[in-house]
Amino acid sequence: DGAVPAATAPVCPAAEDAGQPRPLRVLLVNPPSPDGQIYIRDVNRSGRLSREGTIWPQTSLALIAAVLAEAGCEVKIEDCIAERTNYQTLYRTMETWQPTHLILESVSSTIEKDMQVGEFAKTLGAIVILISPHGEALAEETKQRFPALDHVMRYEKHEEPEYILRELVTGMKRESHETFETLPPARQDLLPIHRYRLPLIGSRYTFVISSRGCAFRCSYCRTTVAWQTHPRFRSPETIIEEITRYRLKNIAFHADIFTLRKEQVYRICELMPKRIRWVANTRTDTIDLPLLKAMKRAGCWQLFVGAESGNDTVLEANRKQATVEQTRQAVRWIKEAGIRVHGYFM
Repeated sequence: DGAVPAATAPVCPAAEDAGQPRPLRVLLVNPPSPDGQIYIRDVNRSGRLSREGTIWPQTSLALIAAVLAEAGCEVKIEDCIAERTNYQTLYRTMETWQPTHLILESVSSTIEKDMQVGEFAKTLGAIVILISPHGEALAEETKQRFPALDHVMRYEKHEEPEYILRELVTGMKRESHETFETLPPARQDLLPIHRYRLPLIGSRYTFVISSRGCAFRCSYCRTTVAWQTHPRFRSPETIIEEITRYRLKNIAFHADIFTLRKEQVYRICELMPKRIRWVANTRTDTIDLPLLKAMKRAGCWQLFVGAESGNDTVLEANRKQATVEQTRQAVRWIKEAGIRVHGYFM
């Protein structure tokens, strides 16, 4: 369950002052549905109601959990959307587990109900940390509106939220050598992978985060708000370690543009174990036929292409630096490589 021996774990300062030292216990929560419907929440998304029934893998929380576990914390993830957990069941879990810290994921459409979880955590003496695009955009307003919050995590330029949160929880300072590439394998074992499903991909899938950020500046995209125009890439070796350690079989690479750095993709393909099915997002002007054939050999069976519009004037007006003809050529190459293609359109 991510627990480490109390002798090696950092201690909650409040408990130590009270003469009752206990290790830091961090509960990471994707809160219950406010109305019984399915919602998509993620560390870097504005979030939405999912009419199509997508159960969104909480790999972002699993990556945070991995960093905190390496720092000696006990960690637990409650994905209430995937598990269909209601508020009372979650509260019983919190009473039993007695977290010292709650890291709460939220989005604008559900934040008022989500913060009820934070308010309950305060009654247990937990420190409440919000990680949310809503909190990033409206930090001061959010803290004033929800006094149960101890911290609203800010997305600092060139700093990864995992290390920022580790410092908030444990006091460990961020080191200059700690980058996105040095993040450990996400704790996929803490996720209810058997519950995740996505149209066109199927069930029992999970995300593997391969990169973060985008070099482009399309006017409609939230990526540059959360991660700025500063792409960074995880080590292919760490990505493959995550896949093999947790025996992942049905993967969607979580990257705004999976093919942005071709040498990373070629190395992932070279190291990919046999009989792994995977899909990814791509951009029409970042692929070529040799790359696509390598991806196909490594288990890629479907790509999602950001076409956005069939009109070059519309694309140019929205700073989409790709043309309709590039989209046509990309689709031809993808089909020639034997990969299914799905188009995103605005």
